[in-house]
Amino acid sequence: MQLFDTNIERVNQFWSTISFALTDFPELNPVSVIQYLLEVSQLLKFELAKKLFQDILEDWPNRLSRILFNLSTYVEYVSPDAYFSHWSIVTNLLDSFFRQYLSKIQAQTDRNPIRTELKNCIGVMVAILRVHNFSTFKNSISLVEGFSKWLTEVLHECKVDLLDLLAVCTACNRALLRDRDKQFLTKAIVSELVQALKFKCDMNEHNYMIVLNLILQDAGEDVPEVIIDDQ
Repeated sequence: MQLFDTNIERVNQFWSTISFALTDFPELNPVSVIQYLLEVSQLLKFELAKKLFQDILEDWPNRLSRILFNLSTYVEYVSPDAYFSHWSIVTNLLDSFFRQYLSKIQAQTDRNPIRTELKNCIGVMVAILRVHNFSTFKNSISLVEGFSKWLTEVLHECKVDLLDLLAVCTACNRALLRDRDKQFLTKAIVSELVQALKFKCDMNEHNYMIVLNLILQDAGEDVPEVIIDDQ
């Protein structure tokens, strides 16, 4: 937890080295690190955890941006083709994390997610969706659902980049098997736009055109941003 809460110079070099080094330790593989971080975040509700991790856990919301930045950087260097039992556990923990994060957003109206938190959460989610056989994990659909609820809520206040939406929607499409599951995130985002147009919810003004461009891109039309295929 403390490592992810650290301001690190040469962050890409640091986390790539950590991931590579952990491949030699079966007791603590690269995915286990993510698992332990998320397990600590689940302890926030317990008074004992607050006493054990007083310096970090009590200030978790204020430090979330840095932790998510480090996590999104680190997960890029973790193999999606190994440690499947640990990835399955991470999927379950991440589902709980996004649902708790959503609850905190809805309960604390004075603190909305900032753009870097949104970008980093999408980065983490894209990496998870690219894990081999993601669709076979017990909580795969639940995670996508939990993330979609968090994402659509964040779109109300926080600007999002078109490339980020395309990346996570494309990753979801490729990760899941059934057609209705493949389009889960895309449908949730478009549905939120429809609700905003009907004045049933708020949406950041910037995001109206972003979601419209997402729809145009899906239909094969030209959009303002250059789209790079992740294949």
